[in-house]
Amino acid sequence: MPAAMDAQAVSALAQRLSRDPELVLPGSMTRPDAPPVSDDGKVQYVSGLLEHDPGVFLERLGDKLDAAELASFESLRSDYEVRCNAWAHCPLMTTCSQ
Repeated sequence: MPAAMDAQAVSALAQRLSRDPELVLPGSMTRPDAPPVSDDGKVQYVSGLLEHDPGVFLERLGDKLDAAELASFESLRSDYEVRCNAWAHCPLMTTCSQ
């Protein structure tokens, strides 16, 4: 079974990033004929992306994370996409939070 991030870390990241005014949502959520995305909908999108595809999450949102938040991805280091995208944001990921 693949490693997973701590549930509290996922929740905290999703809450914070969902409030970012520069958060880019997928076109399927922002169609002109669709209702506006609720705050809860944004949280669900961010947490779902993080839980189901952390490599893509880092690719899209990694530049919005601080060193401590990037360090929370350490448990997923065996995932190639996570490793590559985290490395792009913090070349010394194991010492990123220090």
